[in-house]
Amino acid sequence: MSVKVLNHTIGEHELPVMLINLKHRSIISLPTQIGCAIGCTFCISADNEFQRSLTADELVELVEFGLQHIKHDDALVSFTGEGEPFLNLKNINQAMSLLHDNDAISHFRLCTSGIRPNLFGKVAKYSKPVNIQLSLHSLNDEVRFRLIPKTKPVEVILESLRATTSHFNEVAINYVLMSEVNDSDDDIDALTQAIDPRWVVKFNPLLDDGPYKPSERTDEFVNSLAKAGQNAIAFNAVGSKLSNGLYGHLTHAQNNRIA
Repeated sequence: MSVKVLNHTIGEHELPVMLINLKHRSIISLPTQIGCAIGCTFCISADNEFQRSLTADELVELVEFGLQHIKHDDALVSFTGEGEPFLNLKNINQAMSLLHDNDAISHFRLCTSGIRPNLFGKVAKYSKPVNIQLSLHSLNDEVRFRLIPKTKPVEVILESLRATTSHFNEVAINYVLMSEVNDSDDDIDALTQAIDPRWVVKFNPLLDDGPYKPSERTDEFVNSLAKAGQNAIAFNAVGSKLSNGLYGHLTHAQNNRIA
């Protein structure tokens, strides 16, 4: 697996595109906005003030730039860089429409804080499968609103996700484990009870440059969910090895598998 970030100029902005080359497939991860309005307290994008959403043509331009620099003719286009995709869904849908007949693209993926769960079913479906990832990080609303200031109550989000699961090729739950924040036995129990067995839970590493400390309980969480019949996997950190501090919450890649 190889990972690199290349900048592409749009107007006066240098926008980072992350390229992950796996054994048989590449991932192109791109921002959906310039800056981010969500303000997640554990995310390096929180320091980048929101400026504007990218247009459909700009999103397509970033994807086409990425396609020029990947190793494989099988690419997952991942709207998981800086910004909140569901605050720019109209342009993302239009971009997917413009890209859906590109044979080099096999899948699309969106990642959300859950700020607009009413729009989950509005994600456009063309000829390419679409995956969705929810940045969950806690099932306790008090904790979660502290981590993700601009979002909706957990149960509202999960209920919408349950209702629209069949709309997506894959539903994934992102969970960054933080010591003494969201890694207790109660958190394990809450996950095993709330997560739909059709979903996959992805435990992501925390970078050490913020106010929180990484948890040492990843294996316990993965094993506990597996015993409960859930599909749970862990990621290796790669973001800490990247010099481009502008890159958003995609700071991980799954070792030898499609993230």
